[in-house]
Amino acid sequence: MAEKVTIEVAAPERLAGMSITGERIKVGTPGDYKPCVAKLPSGELVLTAFFPGAFWAGPKYRSREDILLFRSDDGGETWSDPENLTVDKGLRGREPYFTILSDGAILITVHFLADDARNTSGYTQSYVHRSGDGGKTWTTVQTQPEGCKAGDCTCTTRNILEHHDGSLMLGVAARGTKGSWIWRSFDRGKTWSEKHQTRVEGLDETYPYTAYGEGFWWQARSGKIYLVKRVDHVYAAKHFGDDLSQLDTEPYSDQYNRMVLFEATDQARSLRLVGAVGGLGLMYPAIIRLEDGRLLLTFTVRALKEPLGVRAVLGEECDDGLSFDLDHDRLMLDTQTAPGVSSGGGFGPTVQLDDGTLVTSYSWRDAEHVTHIEVIRWRLPVDLSAR
Repeated sequence: MAEKVTIEVAAPERLAGMSITGERIKVGTPGDYKPCVAKLPSGELVLTAFFPGAFWAGPKYRSREDILLFRSDDGGETWSDPENLTVDKGLRGREPYFTILSDGAILITVHFLADDARNTSGYTQSYVHRSGDGGKTWTTVQTQPEGCKAGDCTCTTRNILEHHDGSLMLGVAARGTKGSWIWRSFDRGKTWSEKHQTRVEGLDETYPYTAYGEGFWWQARSGKIYLVKRVDHVYAAKHFGDDLSQLDTEPYSDQYNRMVLFEATDQARSLRLVGAVGGLGLMYPAIIRLEDGRLLLTFTVRALKEPLGVRAVLGEECDDGLSFDLDHDRLMLDTQTAPGVSSGGGFGPTVQLDDGTLVTSYSWRDAEHVTHIEVIRWRLPVDLSAR
């Protein structure tokens, strides 16, 4: 049953005095986590999430995480019971994230934890799951960077970029920067026949995470390709002069990471650091182009400033990059994570329906540390363009 809500606007300027309403719809069951919503060419909405189960396998707990798939044929007002893609289709991994190609093919990126009881490799792996028939059947490609040792943790960009010519681009990386690769597909993601290394400006070989992990690709109308992603805040401070003294507890927690923007150059053989996007504790970015041409950036506040949760800001493309003001007109799409509880939010991508309605998916965490997933259906004010 939908719950009517008013969306608060933090630090309003252009949105001052405007009322933005929406409706929250619960999806799934308590414990489901980090949903990603997408729209198929037919108009049907699909939502994937995962259930982070665990069991005792002495002398410690082992994870057993299942990928879930929900469907909606009424614009997100109601949702089906989940299909368990791990149990029913054999798909493995966590934090599933959609890319829907122009022909309707569904791609899901995941990483498969070394600690998962079904992972016998002993290290974290990454995969791309693909369906060309709406999710009835699936194939899987493991994404392992060339020259990477078998025990290296690997991750991919969250989304896969579909170029104007129909070819696909995926970032694949191991820890550090030597293992950063671009994979290209020319058959809609069935195979990945072209691979080349990438030089990442601003990160050296000692970088403790993967250079492409959790990155989001965006291609501007100009053809320029950008990557927005979270970067370790200690490394980011070298470039942006951040004062890390405020991080007086667990200063190396990844909850304090910051978002940065890279421009891909030389067919993504190098990533040029463009600048920071907002402050510390922000992550999980996603961008869509609205029907009126503006951009909408959604992201998650994971630390430092409560209430935690998913936010959105409007922006636009300009000749020298993407422009978002994260200090004003922040749409507080989700603020439900309980005070004092960390790591509640994610992922927060948004789709726009044919009638202009926006649908954003997210998860939040209650006072008992239990996660819940929902979507919020909402609209921007119709008279915004006049301001």
